Amino acid sequence: MSTTVTSLTYSRVCIVQDDRSEAAELLAEVLQRSGFEEALERERGRLDLAKADFRILIKPDMELFDYRACTGTDPHLVEELIDLLHDNGYTNVAVADAEGSASLWLDNREVLVLADLAGYRFVTAKGNDYEVLNLSESPVDAGFPEGSALAGTELSEHWLSAHFRINFCKNKTDEAHGFALGLYNLLGVLPLKAKSFHYRLRLRQEEVALDLYRHSPVHFTVIDAWQSNHGSQGSRSPNPLSTCAFIASDSLLLADWAGALKMDLDPYLSTLNAAVLRACGLPRNYRMEGDLMPWPGWKSPSIHIRESTAKRNASPLTQRLAEACLQTVNTDLFPFKNMVDGRLNALLAHRLREIDDNSAARWGLTALNYALANLEQFRQAWQILFDKDSLHRMETRLNVDLDQLADADFEAIEDYILPFQSILRYTLPDRNGMRRRYIDGSVIFEYARIIPVPFEEFVQNVDICQAVQMMYDNMGGARAVVKTDEQGRAMYQAERDLYLPQPNWMVLFGGLHIDVDKIEVIRYGENSRHNFWRTVHSANQSAEYDDGMVAFEKDPGGTRVTIVARQKFALPLFWQLFDMDYLPDVKEALVADAYSRFFTRTMANFEAAAEGRVPYVGKSWDTRYGEHTQDGIPPEIEHLKHLFSILAGVLEKWVRRDAAPPGATALGTDEQGFRHFASHRTADAAAEGLSRFFSELAAAVGKDIQSLGK
Repeated sequence: MSTTVTSLTYSRVCIVQDDRSEAAELLAEVLQRSGFEEALERERGRLDLAKADFRILIKPDMELFDYRACTGTDPHLVEELIDLLHDNGYTNVAVADAEGSASLWLDNREVLVLADLAGYRFVTAKGNDYEVLNLSESPVDAGFPEGSALAGTELSEHWLSAHFRINFCKNKTDEAHGFALGLYNLLGVLPLKAKSFHYRLRLRQEEVALDLYRHSPVHFTVIDAWQSNHGSQGSRSPNPLSTCAFIASDSLLLADWAGALKMDLDPYLSTLNAAVLRACGLPRNYRMEGDLMPWPGWKSPSIHIRESTAKRNASPLTQRLAEACLQTVNTDLFPFKNMVDGRLNALLAHRLREIDDNSAARWGLTALNYALANLEQFRQAWQILFDKDSLHRMETRLNVDLDQLADADFEAIEDYILPFQSILRYTLPDRNGMRRRYIDGSVIFEYARIIPVPFEEFVQNVDICQAVQMMYDNMGGARAVVKTDEQGRAMYQAERDLYLPQPNWMVLFGGLHIDVDKIEVIRYGENSRHNFWRTVHSANQSAEYDDGMVAFEKDPGGTRVTIVARQKFALPLFWQLFDMDYLPDVKEALVADAYSRFFTRTMANFEAAAEGRVPYVGKSWDTRYGEHTQDGIPPEIEHLKHLFSILAGVLEKWVRRDAAPPGATALGTDEQGFRHFASHRTADAAAEGLSRFFSELAAAVGKDIQSLGK
């Protein structure tokens, strides 16, 4: 590396490609041309540290399932980087990664053991020793802010205490995201072992990536494109392509941008990168140096593979099965922990390695992915309609930039809402006591009820700040207080709320969860509490308006609860084809039923909270899954049991589907065309037998997998 230090006024990404050079020479060249040493010196000067005290941490891609496999960063190239740093006086260098989901189903995946088996030698070719640190150890509070998806999440002290963090990722494709470069590799620093469970399912992966990028950034990114891995399963199976190149930048997003372009892919194709790019953008001033022509012979995952994989991975069960069954593994180095995973892997992984050259295998995998995805959609629809308590509550982040909000933004909300209430006072209530009108295609309404609980007791148990979260079918979200009064009570706050599709049967037509970010102003009176809110963002475009007010007021009969709101939700495509204004009676019946049902049950939630009962729908995730010994049935087996119970319920309804005389159940039609019936007792026994069969089958599967895993 050059020892000349120059002042950078812009970010740059450098691509160096030469099949006539040695890998070590090319790595040194890309670092020199991309301003690597200047970045080191800027940060060291800012901290005023000697080179020997300047701690450098290298985070390589360690998704390695064979010795020096091309699914991750080449260990010997990481050691070359360590030598280059030592040559320039930076001797305090370590390599680090956290344990991944594979540690739940493969042996020898502890970071030190993995590093040893995958090709790290703990001493470089020039004799420089280095440590390999486990980022799943020594967790400390990472300081993620309130409202962040990662609020309360810990990170390893090894990561947080490093003075300079280098992201050394692999140039590879990914079946779900299209490409898996620097941002994908950054997620590997998260400490929990069951990463797919926690950072893809329990939390939204795109939001995790955004918060991690913003609040725990890397200082420099290098992409190992010496031997790239391409094809439909670049993160799963070795499919090397000699590209003889390196990409480097002081901007992670810029390095990924160049890497995607070299694959001839849209840099926004990855949902991870798209989310962060839209929120943060590329550096204000940047330069791109080098050849941006796509790699010759490069193969990327098709749209069918990407979309079907993303849909398949929405299920904890299919996500877990795919990880274990489709990963190409050297089982001599990394044996499976149980026989079931090993046998399924032997059956599927080898056959699907050639899906880019075998159209039958490719379309077979696509069809399987979609079939599993459809099964998951059926399960979710069933839960929403018939079994809400089995749903998991959603953990998410705020999409509101709190620093950009002024007091005037909050104070304007009340003046926006109160005129709607004035209009509704001159509207006759319907038979359910609700007043409604239409404004610009949106519905404005008022609904009130007296709850027989004294006002003082009611407001003590029902926090006006959480009134919106207590509404019917709320499935989670996030909330952050922006300003408090002299008594420490919230005056201004922002929150994100997620609700099941409304009305629930819209899920059968592809109805979206309602996902809205709101800002709120809270008023406290001697005998009243008011919460006024206005929607400022909807991540999935499910709502154009979801604004309103909740009031708790003292009343001789207890506490009067009043809800005033303006709502306009996006309709599924099926319902967009029909203009219900041509069927006013039908529209009136549907709207009246939906709103009456929603707000009657919302009032029931408030009453439950006033009585000390929990008003929320759904259950919480196991936030420590994967971190302790599996002394219970794993969540994916519970998922399988639940699917079986749903099938049993469907079959039970199917058994009883035919109309029959009172006290009888249809058995079938004989060859003469006569229908025969049995008593309900016979049908009940059949349905009970089906339910028992599926329940016992699920329990048996769970026990078998547990016993095989021991």
